[in-house]
Amino acid sequence: MSIWSRAIRSLGAGGAWGKGAGSAAGIVLVLAVGAAPAMAATAQPRQALTSDAVRVSVPNKVLPTPNPPGSTASLLGAVSCSRAASCTAVGEYITAGGTELTLAEHWNGSAFVIQPTPNPAGAADSLLRGVSCTSPRACVAVGTEVTSAGDLPLAERWNGHSWKLIPPAPGGPLAAVSCSSASACTAVGGSGSPLAERWNGSTWTIQPIAPLSGATSTALNGVSCPSATSCLAVGHWVNGGHTFALAERWNGSAWFFELPPNQSSSFNDLSAVSCPAPSACSAVGTFADPVTGLTKTLGEFSSGTASWTLADTPSPGQTHSFLDSVSCATTTSCTAIGDYDDIKGTETTLGAFGTGASWSFGATPTVPSENTFARGVSCPTVTECILVGFAKNSAGTLVTFAGQTP
Repeated sequence: MSIWSRAIRSLGAGGAWGKGAGSAAGIVLVLAVGAAPAMAATAQPRQALTSDAVRVSVPNKVLPTPNPPGSTASLLGAVSCSRAASCTAVGEYITAGGTELTLAEHWNGSAFVIQPTPNPAGAADSLLRGVSCTSPRACVAVGTEVTSAGDLPLAERWNGHSWKLIPPAPGGPLAAVSCSSASACTAVGGSGSPLAERWNGSTWTIQPIAPLSGATSTALNGVSCPSATSCLAVGHWVNGGHTFALAERWNGSAWFFELPPNQSSSFNDLSAVSCPAPSACSAVGTFADPVTGLTKTLGEFSSGTASWTLADTPSPGQTHSFLDSVSCATTTSCTAIGDYDDIKGTETTLGAFGTGASWSFGATPTVPSENTFARGVSCPTVTECILVGFAKNSAGTLVTFAGQTP
């Protein structure tokens, strides 16, 4: 499901689109946080929510974010902080003519500033879905180039001065990227079949991923590479109309799949993963509760190859709760974000804090918007996380959303 379509569904038909964002300010929020062989997941006991099930973060400062002049809707879908005063967020915006174009904004410790980004010539739409920065002068962003021939991969690189296109190898759309260094980045995605591409600092190369036997469709949504020879990607696979959690692990020479445990017999999807070390990977997503019918958050922890544990994550929503992104500053300090519908039916940002194996619910501050959607998070330290997404402002327009702790 696309970022836009979920917003429209949550806000109701016709309610998500404003008539023009122009250069109106958005919202920024910062959270404070204390046929390859299959590898069967080792059964582990489920980790419960911690005893401090409701945790209120310290006061959070709301800051303005810019929106491209003339845009009718804007969003930020991912963020990466190479240090506390240097974060890059990416996404897209819609022009008055209805075209989607790439968007990048940089946080320098005092303000967010739009960075001009190129768009492929001839593309009907261009959007950025993931970003990874190894320093303030080195970022790689990936996404989708929509053409008459179908959806193609899109990649851009920031060199400290400007963004430039770095065309990936031919394949499907890219959803996420992780760089262990400026010359070692792995991007994942796919449409129907899993896709992984490797950037070596000058060119992209497709890395073969063997198809999963019995899968009618497969997608990778997130990836984390703690080193040049270790990556973990997560997503889902479909069989017989049922959707199950999926992980793919890179060992420096090949990808092999793992089958994490599932919370539901009908729908499970991992959206993102963060690995501060190969033996400490936290993944989050969504599942359909087979008893209540509610859409709930999904949490899983991997302590190494083929070892997965289900972790209870907060699901405060009346009908739905989503976790879309996770960032672990250390092996024991993680923050996951998403959104849920509260008792009034208003979409509200959702924060979960913990070790990755255990989580507590974190309240987020009220923002001057009726509905807020969190989509990306990056924690440069254990006490600070930058959250990005989009919000529906008082004029009914979708605008960029993000933030910083005091």
